[in-house]
Amino acid sequence: MKGSKQCVSAVLSFLLAGCAETTLSPPVAPEATVLTKERAVELAQEEVREIASGGRTYVWNASSAVTDAFPVYLDGIEGVSYYECKVVTDGKESGYVLVNVNGSDVTVTEASEEGTTLNEYYEEATGRSWEELAVYRYGFTASAAFEKDEGGITARGAESGGKKPLAAVGLGEDFDFDAYRAAVALNGGSPLTEVVETDAAVSARGMTGRGNAEVYLRTSWDASATTSTPKWTQFNVVDGNNKKRAIGCGPLAYALVFAYWQEKKGMNNLLYNGSLHGLGDGYPEALKETLSHMANALDTGNYKEQGYTLPSKMKNVTEWLAARGFRGTVEARYGGYDSKFNKIYDSLAADRPVVLLINGDGIGAMSHYVVVEHAKRVSGSNAYIRYYCNFGWGPSAFEDTKNGRTVRNSHKWVYAFNMKDPTTTADGLAAARHSVYQFWDITVSK
Repeated sequence: MKGSKQCVSAVLSFLLAGCAETTLSPPVAPEATVLTKERAVELAQEEVREIASGGRTYVWNASSAVTDAFPVYLDGIEGVSYYECKVVTDGKESGYVLVNVNGSDVTVTEASEEGTTLNEYYEEATGRSWEELAVYRYGFTASAAFEKDEGGITARGAESGGKKPLAAVGLGEDFDFDAYRAAVALNGGSPLTEVVETDAAVSARGMTGRGNAEVYLRTSWDASATTSTPKWTQFNVVDGNNKKRAIGCGPLAYALVFAYWQEKKGMNNLLYNGSLHGLGDGYPEALKETLSHMANALDTGNYKEQGYTLPSKMKNVTEWLAARGFRGTVEARYGGYDSKFNKIYDSLAADRPVVLLINGDGIGAMSHYVVVEHAKRVSGSNAYIRYYCNFGWGPSAFEDTKNGRTVRNSHKWVYAFNMKDPTTTADGLAAARHSVYQFWDITVSK
């Protein structure tokens, strides 16, 4: 299928998967499920309204409505962990909002204004009704559909439990389901998140007193106004050992950033000697040689035909810039989720897209580079931070040819933090999780 190459940024995640303990019993969900399906739908509709009324809008508008909700499971937690709430705009499918219902993840976890839900995608992929399937989410880039057990769902969802996926997206054949469940047990929830924080801890950080903030890149990429960077995806190259691999999400993320610098910030010929708009969406064939040189500068490696770029090598792109006749700086940014938002805000306010490294596969190591185009923070009792990101998957990755649906969408809203309807801890404080990531701020000059 189109766009089926998943990037892996570090071998660490695979090494971790290979040696993790596999005999842990899955933890049970929190004693009280904090959200009903109905409340999840309400939260999703609230999120749709907020996004549709934001400073910059993309697909959702005043007519956008949540029309259905489907269960999604977290391997290692019993019962439903999420509802993916389907959105329809002007009579057309327009993405979803993923809401966590049991405190095992950020409450509003992700959202997309395009494509379809995983449940509906897997209906077409397996030929079975969603009621017959158990769809498991393994991260921002990975999921699988299993046949439901008689009498309900167990926390197996893995070959070691006697089942193989009927269909999967973004999971390699050697994906270690036991290691994933071990990571869930260790973290008490999604491995993509850090430990639970309480509302008292959030107040101590000062976030709730800072006020609201929203910022986005100044210019849209094209007339569709749904993106500020191109909808490109990875293509295959042959490495120095004469082996095929995907170019890697690190080089591609930089290509998206430098495309903006070339077309919108006057850095002519930075990425290509000509107009980048003429290259269209999808695989930018004309950039193969240029991006191959960039991948070499970043020491992008080959792991089972996937390109991976270590975070420590991302700064090496300045060597590539110098070879193109440009100067550049690349600064890795760390810190808490709120301090990182402030730094991302400053970059976007200066009209600089940033590269964000998220935990894509959910086992221990951050593993997918995306590009942030838009950021918003709301403070107060329902505080949240979200980023509108280009995932580098092109315009129609994993296309369902029968219905024209897509499941791996080019852009998603990624939530770094969310205090909406949080779990309540034993001491009565509201508890929330926040996602793990770091990012790179890039500047370019002649």
